[in-house]
Amino acid sequence: MLILGSANFDRKTIQINAHANSNRERFTIGHEIGHFYLKHNKYLRSETIVEMDLLIDSENDNTFNYERLEFQANAFSSDLILPDKVFRTAIDVGRIRFDIRDKGHGYIFVDDQPCNFLPYDQLLSSLSLYFEVSKQAIEIKLRKMGLLADQRKRNQASLTARLLGNFTSSIQS
Repeated sequence: MLILGSANFDRKTIQINAHANSNRERFTIGHEIGHFYLKHNKYLRSETIVEMDLLIDSENDNTFNYERLEFQANAFSSDLILPDKVFRTAIDVGRIRFDIRDKGHGYIFVDDQPCNFLPYDQLLSSLSLYFEVSKQAIEIKLRKMGLLADQRKRNQASLTARLLGNFTSSIQS
């Protein structure tokens, strides 16, 4: 598991580990600053961030837990690096540039069809370069702002694979 960075609250230090994605490093810096700003030293003596922590995009209110602190630090970093007004303006410019229109499915709609996925991916790449953050950070912010209607079937087997599976099962029976 790749350790992206860490914060030591007793020593008041942040360490960011170099890795292949400099945009992720930028978000990690904001994340670690967030822990200090949000006074997470009341709950932690130190904190290490791994790649999975950057994907936490919901807060669990039930009880105190580490994921809640990570969510808060991610939200802080996102708001610091991707301020709503500037982000929204950049999205509007990108929608025009990549001809993304609301056709009744949502402000930004994406599914598995190339006519929808390719412009969406171009928008993500463009925003990622502009704000110097990962595509994942852009996608999480789009969801948080309620601007993304994502209908991709990334985690489902393709129709062909399912048909082949059914065919193979029927032959073996």
